[in-house]
Amino acid sequence: MQHLLGRILDQILLTFGFVYILTNLSLWIWGPYPKASFAAPIMSGSMPIAGYDYPVFRLWIIAIGVVLTIGLWWFQDKTAIGARVRAGMDDKQMTTGLGINLGLLYFGVFFLGAFLAGFAGVVGAALMGPSLGLAMDILLLAFIVVIVGGVGSIQGALAGAMAIGVIDAFGKAYFPGFAMFTVYLVMIVILLVRPSGLLGRA
Repeated sequence: MQHLLGRILDQILLTFGFVYILTNLSLWIWGPYPKASFAAPIMSGSMPIAGYDYPVFRLWIIAIGVVLTIGLWWFQDKTAIGARVRAGMDDKQMTTGLGINLGLLYFGVFFLGAFLAGFAGVVGAALMGPSLGLAMDILLLAFIVVIVGGVGSIQGALAGAMAIGVIDAFGKAYFPGFAMFTVYLVMIVILLVRPSGLLGRA
């Protein structure tokens, strides 16, 4: 990826290519059949809250999301490494001139992002069941969340995820025939009104 630094479209094409390669490797090794969803015994069952029964596993997912959001916000906004990352995003030449090793920093951020993506994939697969099409479905939703929330902002990612999640849920409940287009419609409106996203960096 370092050879494609700054070439966003080439990076996207390369990573999409890896998605197809890994998908076909999975098809070759494990076959085309989807697997059932799974959860640890401590995460199974339901819990009554205000007269309604809520699946315990979904409550766990909410708790995990809250912890990760707070942790990432703290890491980006309150630590020295986070300050260096933000400086590298704003002015690469000045940051390098101050003696900060941006190559190592980029590697660390990429590693953290890949780890969190893999972790989220495990959680998503546990909820929906592993299948070959799961990667592409989640990848498209992730792109939409980043576009709506804005690039380079943990708060923007949270706002984008909440907005897309709520709109998608209401769309499926009230407009089932149109539900698959609602999130794309939101993305188009955001791109027209505020291309940098809700809380994105200019």
